[in-house]
Amino acid sequence: MTKYLALFILVLAANASAQITIEGTVTDANGKAPQLAHAHIGKFNDDKHSTSTPCTPDGHYSIQIPKAGIYTLRLSAVDHEEVSIPLFLDESEKSVTVNCKLSPNGFVKEPEKITVIGDWNKFAFASTEQMTPTKSADGRTVYTYERAAIGDTLSYQLMGSVEGGHSVNGQSADYFTYDGGGDYRSVMRTKKGDKVVIIYDPAKSNYMKLPNLPIVDIRDNPFIKNAYAFHEAVIKLRDATFTKNPKTGAEDVDTAKYNSMLSKIIQVFRNTTASGDKRMAQFALGLLAKVYNSELPSATENADLIMNSMPANSQNWVIATSSIGEIITHGTPKLAATYSAGLRTHPEPTVRAIVLVKDLELAYNGKNEPEARRLYTMLKKDYADVKEIKWEVNLYNPDAAVQVGKDIPSFEVALLDGSGKVSNTSMLGRYYMIDFWATWCGPCVREMPAIHKAYEKFKGRKGFEILSLSMDAAEAQIAPFRTKKWKMPWLHAFIPGIFDASLAKKFEVAGIPKPVLVGPDGKVVAMQETLRGETLEKTLGKFLGEVN
Repeated sequence: MTKYLALFILVLAANASAQITIEGTVTDANGKAPQLAHAHIGKFNDDKHSTSTPCTPDGHYSIQIPKAGIYTLRLSAVDHEEVSIPLFLDESEKSVTVNCKLSPNGFVKEPEKITVIGDWNKFAFASTEQMTPTKSADGRTVYTYERAAIGDTLSYQLMGSVEGGHSVNGQSADYFTYDGGGDYRSVMRTKKGDKVVIIYDPAKSNYMKLPNLPIVDIRDNPFIKNAYAFHEAVIKLRDATFTKNPKTGAEDVDTAKYNSMLSKIIQVFRNTTASGDKRMAQFALGLLAKVYNSELPSATENADLIMNSMPANSQNWVIATSSIGEIITHGTPKLAATYSAGLRTHPEPTVRAIVLVKDLELAYNGKNEPEARRLYTMLKKDYADVKEIKWEVNLYNPDAAVQVGKDIPSFEVALLDGSGKVSNTSMLGRYYMIDFWATWCGPCVREMPAIHKAYEKFKGRKGFEILSLSMDAAEAQIAPFRTKKWKMPWLHAFIPGIFDASLAKKFEVAGIPKPVLVGPDGKVVAMQETLRGETLEKTLGKFLGEVN
């Protein structure tokens, strides 16, 4: 054996030993192998770059992970809800077994309507077609849809058959395919030109929604099992701190519940630190960072605890990326400055990018244009694929088409009430606020109290008007929303295509809500955060004059 061959074998052996095997079995709600199931693995919260592996006919899967880190394992199956399982792996792991009994989709027993999308319209939510409801002999409502086949297969999904409104597979199928987003498509074998009939019978959706599902069983790895249970418990506690205000419909935070949750996490950190369980102690700090709330009186205390106790290069920052900026901002300044320097060399690009965004925000607000441009260029060049910063990169783009002082891009939209069209030229001579929104957008709905209050106060003043541009999947979703709590008594238009719509791209809409205030001369005078929440009235008062 030559020394080169021996070296090659050693390299192969080293790579093989570094790999971690993730395996297990997926079963349906009845404990049986699903018709089709997949296991998907990717970096934590990065579904876009995950890899999908079909399960064997008996529901088994096996995946190789090249190195330690924090990953998300997602398990999916036809007619069932996808499950996401965070995996916190270090070099000591060789293999992890995760078995899962999935929960069925929440099928609607008596749907208001069923719509269909398919390969004929590229599965576009903006152009769904309604299925025809008919009564069967025994009084059941059955839905049908007909069209001519355009090839040797026809692929489709239904909307309205399950709770939540997402698209899922139907019952008429020869086989199924994964749709890349947690659900499945039904595929029917056809001949070009043949009439194809899709049938959906709600009574045949025979899985029952059970409160004890899904069941995730992590074998022979106490840390990962306990970490998963701890993570899920904290998320449930966090969700329980939000309550819907019956008067406004907005979500309020129950401070007492939030503080109780934080106390429990901190207690776990202290107990595991005292017992010498450093791995769980560090994980507890990661969860404390994940649920960090800068509006609580303990904001600085908790930020300092995290920065003093969790190394800046800790992999646990991956689960708390959304909190990094707030923790740096509200921690003790000297400590935060030192800690930020450490985060800038973190091994994960997402963490480094978020710290750079914070630097960009400071330069932007400080009117340091050369530094802001330098940081923006760095982010665009080195971190263009980091989804967590896309909104900020769009916001601080020094060459953005939509920014204060520039002319509003040209537009023309048809009003939903049929009264005509409005455009950038027809709105000249008055102040107006364009608001990109959607009924599915939680932050948009939370803005409703502030927008209604401001509109009532300022409507007509210097011609002030609001133009809401809906980015819903379908125009039909807007009216039902407006017949309930929020009437939105101003101008409305629908923008088909969601974020791919030409108008959304022209206005550089990377996230919603996106409010933009336009002056009588057609130039942008304010946008984004200055037009949200309590700040909205202050900004409008600045331009329209205070109203007693």
